[in-house]
Amino acid sequence: MKVRELLQIEIWSKETSRKILDPIRKILFWFLPSRKTLKRIGIVFGVLVVVLGVIVVVEVSWLTSGERKVASAALAEIDAMQGLVSASSNDFEARDRQAKETVKAAERVAWTSRDKVAAFGLWSYLNETENARDEIEMRAVAQQRNFHRSGNSQELDRKSDDLSTQIKLEYRSTVLKLLR
Repeated sequence: MKVRELLQIEIWSKETSRKILDPIRKILFWFLPSRKTLKRIGIVFGVLVVVLGVIVVVEVSWLTSGERKVASAALAEIDAMQGLVSASSNDFEARDRQAKETVKAAERVAWTSRDKVAAFGLWSYLNETENARDEIEMRAVAQQRNFHRSGNSQELDRKSDDLSTQIKLEYRSTVLKLLR
């Protein structure tokens, strides 16, 4: 056989493809709906994806006006407590109760995930303020009982106070960013 004769022999034809693919097509289209129905399903699916995308964007980025008002009031309450950390116990506890109520109100008003993050930030800021107050009270009790402390512990206390202040400022700035 010459090369020219070999090249003229048809190895695979359209008819061969049809013979193989036709039964597969019949099986697939027996299970699948018509092309028109597939188009409709695609449109409905596309609309659902767009609606879900909008819901996710709103959930993540929208802060409700009620949460904004209540969170601002709670933030003002906690800020007012900062000056009372080293004041008398009764003044601090009265402000603390009031701040807890406003933070609870902010938590009740929270609707979107951003609202909930703001409420969590307020709780964290309040707890850090309470922890700073507890630390000051513990030092006062230790001093009243003449508990011997080394110079190194005073340096650690100063570093602890600085760290606590930085943490409170971070919580405050986070809440402020969420409120904007």
